[in-house]
Amino acid sequence: LLNNYIKVGTIEIKSIEIFEPKPDADVTKLKPGIEHISLISPNFDDLHSFFIVNGLPVDKMGIDEVHKFFKTKLINMIEIEFRNDCLYKKFEK
Repeated sequence: LLNNYIKVGTIEIKSIEIFEPKPDADVTKLKPGIEHISLISPNFDDLHSFFIVNGLPVDKMGIDEVHKFFKTKLINMIEIEFRNDCLYKKFEK
């Protein structure tokens, strides 16, 4: 979690996660460096709407019974992802 979270209007970023590749990933197909960065926002719907309304590129979106995320096309080498919660909690179960 961030000590002083980022807030712009109604949108908050409360934590940033940087992940290693998933355990079952084929390492021969991975790019060197950080696999992806997740920015966690409890205001996920507002953040997603901000991207859509302002024409910012969204590459992929996913929603299940609890988790929501979308990924950007803004940076080529690192996947930037915005989530409503922490991904590591999903894999702990």
